[in-house]
Amino acid sequence: MKDKEIEENYIHMRLVLNDCVVEKLIPLALVLTSNVDEVARFATQTWTELRENNEFAASRELRH
Repeated sequence: MKDKEIEENYIHMRLVLNDCVVEKLIPLALVLTSNVDEVARFATQTWTELRENNEFAASRELRH
């Protein structure tokens, strides 16, 4: 596999993982815990990481 292909697969895997976190883990955390503040903090951190990952992926795409 070429380096570019490996990098594209990695970026795709990260985006799929991010979608899974947002769609599955945050709602699950809300169901399993009564600590809404903790879940809100986790969700905010997750959204920040998602945005950074998406910006990184977009910048990598522009360079290629």
